[in-house]
Order: sequence, then structure tokens, then C-alpha cells
Amino acid sequence: MSKPGRTIIFSIHQPHYSIFKLFDSLALLASGKLMFHGPAQEALGYFESAGYPCEPYNNPADFFLDVISGDSSAVGLNREEEDCEANETEQLSQREKSVIETLVECYANSSFCRDTKAEFDELSGDQKKRSSAFKEITYVTSCHQLKWIIRHSFKNLLGNTWASIAQVT
Repeated sequence: MSKPGRTIIFSIHQPHYSIFKLFDSLALLASGKLMFHGPAQEALGYFESAGYPCEPYNNPADFFLDVISGDSSAVGLNREEEDCEANETEQLSQREKSVIETLVECYANSSFCRDTKAEFDELSGDQKKRSSAFKEITYVTSCHQLKWIIRHSFKNLLGNTWASIAQVT
């Protein structure tokens, strides 16, 4: 589908590696904050530079999810260093929050963030030029389309009588 130049947005929670390696661009979010946005094949290097190296033979998608949720062995190594100085009563949610805050700050200072902002600025400038063209687009409807919509609605009404009665009441 993407070969003729179409953009495909694919939202998936935990893809298999065979699916992950097909991604061109990757956006990782946690708690409504952007952890990473950039080329998918560069994400592992980015996380390693942020202090979260991926173990060999680990699915990158699983690794990213583990790091963001605080369940990764990489996070565990960082926690051991932090735990030496931290209080034992520190809650897990606070540790997870520090991982998220660390990654948000790391991303905000990265070249990926600067590139993304530059691309958005470029697109928003083009959008202002094209906004008048979008307003001129009209959709043509015909009596033929209306006839088929009415026919389909009537078939649904007859086929699902109880559902139609329930909607009326």
C-alpha cells in the first residue's frame, strides 16, 4: 500500500519483530509525552545513547515497551545505581516517572526532536499556502447514491426489527 506514495499510520501496542522492521518512522508515547519520534531503525541507538541498551536477541518493540513501563533489565541496571542513593520507601510509580522524565528530556535535547520540529514548521508553512485550496473541494452527490443509501437503510430496518424498535424507545 505504501509503494504508490501513500502514508500509512499504524498504531500497534506490541508488534512482532517481523512487523517492526517494516516501519519507516516510529513514535513512542508514555503518559501523553513523546519519548521518541524518528526513523525506526535508529531508535535502538537512541535508547542506548540515553542509557538504555537493548539486550541481544530482544524484540525492539518489547524492549521499548519495557523501558517506558519500567520493566526492562536496562532500567533495572539503572535502578540499581539509583537505589544505592535512593530511599527504600520510594514507590515504583515514582521510579517509572523518572524514566519517563529522563527520556522526555533526552528526546527534547536530541537531533530527532529538532528535525521533527523543523519538518512541522515546514509543513505548517505549506499548509497556510494550501488552506484556500482545501476549502474549494466539494463533494458531488447524486440521486443514485441517495437511492442506494435509502435501500440499504431499509434492508437494515427490516433485518434488525428488534434493534430498530430498541432505537425508537
